Amino acid sequence: MYIASRQLPGAMNIEPVTDAVVDGRVSVVPVLANLHFPAGETRASLTLSPEMLVRSAAVKTAGQLAISGITVGKAVGAPGDMGFTFNHGNGKPINSHNRAVSVSATGSDAFHALHTTDGAFADLTLAVHPSDAALNERNLDKLLGSKRLVRWREAGTKVTDPTWDLMRPVNVTSGAFLSAAGEDRKMIVCPQGENGITNAVSELVRRNATDASFLGGRYSADNAKLVPMNGQMGLVMSEEDFNTVALPLAASLKDAEGENFNEGLTINAVSLAPPSAHAHTVQVPLKLHREPLTFDGETNPAAPLTLNSLHAFVDPDAAATKATSMAVALPLATQVHGENAVALHTVTAAAPLPGSV
Repeated sequence: MYIASRQLPGAMNIEPVTDAVVDGRVSVVPVLANLHFPAGETRASLTLSPEMLVRSAAVKTAGQLAISGITVGKAVGAPGDMGFTFNHGNGKPINSHNRAVSVSATGSDAFHALHTTDGAFADLTLAVHPSDAALNERNLDKLLGSKRLVRWREAGTKVTDPTWDLMRPVNVTSGAFLSAAGEDRKMIVCPQGENGITNAVSELVRRNATDASFLGGRYSADNAKLVPMNGQMGLVMSEEDFNTVALPLAASLKDAEGENFNEGLTINAVSLAPPSAHAHTVQVPLKLHREPLTFDGETNPAAPLTLNSLHAFVDPDAAATKATSMAVALPLATQVHGENAVALHTVTAAAPLPGSV
């Protein structure tokens, strides 16, 4: 069973208090899991959606969850002993070495946690370890996830804007157009795409405009060619340069790619008692432990981490300057492809990249 967020009358709004908060610094998230067993059934499961996990932990993305442990309390309503296992929403087991074993004359069964009617094993905490993919990313740069949150958010030119809307792979192609004149193919990359979302390639080029090693300096302030497109000034790039940037950029914008819980968290329960003739619900109290993001030199590391303070720690030089607008009267084909551009000139929206979501 997959559970999404809801709001009962009298319950709190699970949405964060303010979009400017990046991490509420919540270290323990209590969860009451209600597992329903139909009559005659000895197994039940419940999946917490990634959206529910993110909101409950007061963070913005699954890449920030950093769940380090799960405490399993005493179950209520169980007809007898029970075993619990945990896996991600995609069915893969969580990365934990904890085992609890039920042994009888007929054999043994291993679980992550066990419940007994007298609560002998209650409040056991499972240690949860990062995935190999997440560890590889952290080994490269322990602040990589935080830097993504700053660099690839929407409104990249407005550092103090409290609006939060993380960039995704669609931001790479939205606002990019293929201009073809015969066999000459160029890309026109506008700063903004559909519905005003920021184009990630344009933003990346802008932030590297002073780096002579970035694409050979071809798109520096002195060398970049800008043409009017859809009411904006679009950057003209070779198709090869665009793809060189766009493909890895789209992959990097999958902010939860290496994280453990970007598919949610599933609790599986197995009753070790004989099947009950009646349907019943078992309540399992859980505590999700996480390691909130902190930085050296913070005066109050327990206070909610805001977007502006995150900027100050990981990307202090992100303040942007808008590209100078310029009016050009020449036909678009001439501006992009030169004076000898063929008459057959077409401009089409950039195709979605492989694997983009």
